[in-house]
Amino acid sequence: MPKKEVKKTIKVNDESKKAETKRQINNLSNKINQADDVRARLLSYKNILDTYIDDFNMTRDKLTGEYLDIKTIDVFEGEMAESLSEYVSDVAASMSHNIAYATAISSSLQAQIDSLGTYISGLKTEQSSLRISLY
Repeated sequence: MPKKEVKKTIKVNDESKKAETKRQINNLSNKINQADDVRARLLSYKNILDTYIDDFNMTRDKLTGEYLDIKTIDVFEGEMAESLSEYVSDVAASMSHNIAYATAISSSLQAQIDSLGTYISGLKTEQSSLRISLY
């Protein structure tokens, strides 16, 4: 095989490899963008959930704290005060359970956000390696 044909074949193979590497870089960019979008949405949902958790905690604290003062004045008021006190205790207990559940969901969202961050870092590292290989 003449030398010119060998050089031409090598050049075609190099161009083919470069094109494939550029395609891989492009695919990685798309994956990074998609993962980043998902991470941003999850973070937004987590922030909203955390705000609700804070609001529920404040409401529960008001229900069970010194803001609620049930007074017994007469027999009827005493019976109502006792009934209301039991009801408020049940509501506060239910709120505590739901707050704990929401907090667990928030923690799970944070774990997913962290995992996506690790995934994105790996993709960026791979993308950088491919970019370096082009030169």
